[in-house]
Amino acid sequence: VERHPEVTRQIVAAGHEAGNHSWDHPHLTTFDQNNRHDTRPEISKSYFQSQLIRTASKFEEVTGERMAPLWRAPFGEVNSELMRWAEELGYRHINWTRDYSRGKTLDSLDWVTDPGDRNYYANGDIVKRLLDFGAGTPSGASGGIVLMHLNTKRPPGQSLHDKLQDLIGAWRQQGYQFVKVSRMLAESEKG
Repeated sequence: VERHPEVTRQIVAAGHEAGNHSWDHPHLTTFDQNNRHDTRPEISKSYFQSQLIRTASKFEEVTGERMAPLWRAPFGEVNSELMRWAEELGYRHINWTRDYSRGKTLDSLDWVTDPGDRNYYANGDIVKRLLDFGAGTPSGASGGIVLMHLNTKRPPGQSLHDKLQDLIGAWRQQGYQFVKVSRMLAESEKG
């Protein structure tokens, strides 16, 4: 928001819903150290809440609009304590979709920048992985939330957003619609 205010304004002008992701993307839990989501000792309630408040304030300053009351934890590191602290500010945590039983995820892995990394996929292969997510399941990818990034350090032409229209088009051909997260949540809460 601070580095790219023009992009932030374009996102809002296009009618997209923008949620909070923290001010400077800190590790909130010990997951990278011990595979557990214990709140790191240096993460206090006031520090954590200031991350969300500062981001929301800057967003409103830049766009003149309020941020959606949604947030996603940096690195997906979240626990009930962090969610409670965010809820005190009116935020609901939203994560990307995972199917643990099948070992599949809608994490695009577009953040993996080293072609030598086993989790690196060329952008066309990312599209195939995402399209395959719901294959063979009764609900397919309905209600799915994809994790992707606008700004990565991938080689030129290898960002997922370079193939985003292909991905959206393919999902639309499969009968999927795209809705804001708030609408999806409201519809799921209705039953």
